[in-house]
Amino acid sequence: MQQSENLENEQIPPAEEPNESPKETPEYTAEPVEIFPETEQPASDEAQPQPESRARRFARKLVRWTLGFLIVIGVGFLAAVFLIYQPKVQELKQAQANLTNVEATITAQEAQVLTLESQIDALNKQVESLNEQIEGLKEEKQALLAEQGLHELQIVLLQTHANVLSAQIALFESNPARARILLKNASEQLAEFETMLP
Repeated sequence: MQQSENLENEQIPPAEEPNESPKETPEYTAEPVEIFPETEQPASDEAQPQPESRARRFARKLVRWTLGFLIVIGVGFLAAVFLIYQPKVQELKQAQANLTNVEATITAQEAQVLTLESQIDALNKQVESLNEQIEGLKEEKQALLAEQGLHELQIVLLQTHANVLSAQIALFESNPARARILLKNASEQLAEFETMLP
């Protein structure tokens, strides 16, 4: 406690206020500033630009003419691209599309040709088979005709034999007229038989 009393007894010296000396503030003097200053005419004593030399003038003209020439060439190139190249590209695309269509048509036609060729081959095989059957039938016909001829010969021979037997019976029955007719028929049949022999 004593310490607190001592502290109270001791007076705290008042804080020194900073010494404010009057500072001098700079005074700004505003002079009017021209926003758009007038262009001053060059003084006569300043250096005048020297006239352009011939080589420099030639170089400038050469550059201008070269640029002009290049611009004309560029415009010509663009014109050629748009007037010649682009239409040709379109024609080429159209021709390629037509070619693709034609190739597709050719492929389809070739497929049809192959199908027709296979059908023709099948029909040719059928024709060959039918021709073989026809040849077989012709041979069979010839064999049947030959057999028919033999049967006809046998029939004529049997008829002749029957007439001769009938003539014998007529003679046995004492009928010579009838026997004569039957023998005449038998002789005609024998003549026919001779013509039928191969």
